[in-house]
Amino acid sequence: MSFLLRIIILNIVVLPATLSIYSDQYNAIDAAIFLIALAYAVFYIYLPRLRDAAIPAWLLIFAIIPFIDKIFSILLLFKASVINWKSPETEETEQDAAANP
Repeated sequence: MSFLLRIIILNIVVLPATLSIYSDQYNAIDAAIFLIALAYAVFYIYLPRLRDAAIPAWLLIFAIIPFIDKIFSILLLFKASVINWKSPETEETEQDAAANP
């Protein structure tokens, strides 16, 4: 769920800068916002999600292509995680069961 939330916030913040880059009203501030947001997205949003889903990191190339990144985000959103997160209660119960055969 945090992946979805971070992608939505990032797209809301970056959308005006992205649209101005592809129009005639291009300026350096919009380009800087776009590049900083792109670096943040690659290293702090997409890469951890790729590792979580056991997908090769070279597929990050899809995250930096405009408009393809939206489709890539949707695919990552529905990809199941391979990491088995356990709650502390579950670990304690398993340890108690192993200690008391």
